[in-house]
Amino acid sequence: MNVIAGQGPEISPLYTRQTAIDHSKSLPGLFPVRIFPLLYPLWNVEIEGTQLQEQPSASIERYLLRGIVEGDLHTSAELATFFQLDLSLVQKVITFLLHIQHLEQSPGGLVLTHLGQRSLSAGKRLRYLPTRQRLYFDAFLLQPLPLSHYDPRLRILSSSEAEQAATGKEKFQRLFKIGGPAWDEQAVLQLVQRSDRANFALPDELNELRIRAVMKDFVYLPLYLIEARSSQSPQPYYMVYSRVQTLRDNFFEQLINQRLQQEVLRPLAATEPVAGETHL
Repeated sequence: MNVIAGQGPEISPLYTRQTAIDHSKSLPGLFPVRIFPLLYPLWNVEIEGTQLQEQPSASIERYLLRGIVEGDLHTSAELATFFQLDLSLVQKVITFLLHIQHLEQSPGGLVLTHLGQRSLSAGKRLRYLPTRQRLYFDAFLLQPLPLSHYDPRLRILSSSEAEQAATGKEKFQRLFKIGGPAWDEQAVLQLVQRSDRANFALPDELNELRIRAVMKDFVYLPLYLIEARSSQSPQPYYMVYSRVQTLRDNFFEQLINQRLQQEVLRPLAATEPVAGETHL
């Protein structure tokens, strides 16, 4: 999920322009007319929190947890006597299990927490550990990118890499955000509350989430936008290719065609096609 570092002055996508063109020509009912190599701006947000993770558990941990549940043993002394272990060793392990919230003290002595019960059943040490990750949001509408767009094969470029791509052989055109909504922390809070948030790269097991940083510069997703015509409609349709799944990017295709007419399509409509390059 990290931003990919620069790899030289020429930024190349993972597939060729011709691959996108050939695919667009194979679609029934659509006739590709022009192709635009674009750099789509994204908000780059770093979050942190705690996430439930599995670790191998030590045998003594499992024995002590079972002793509490099955043997009705609720003190370190009782557990040490039953298992014939050194009391200081048992106390050390109990302190650790209290720290990782597998045990808690009750008026009747040591008892398992819900997390401790889950760990005992799984035969694993389940712990909430600190974690960090990046989230990407569309710069124009603050829409979270779906999980498919976190594929490490995708090229997400830094601002400096985007400058290189704009002046390289391919001449990707960088889209600029003019006006529209500024960054809003509600975009993350709304994502946290979604029941399907795992589909947007935010695992359900991630808790105590906090925004650690919002990068001041956009990062950019290289994509090909292909203008197509259809006998069924006088309006052009724009196909988007960004190496997601089978090349065609349904998320950005829907976003651009249905919600970003002014921000994306109007600037492109004013762009003069380059003879031999943008005519298909």
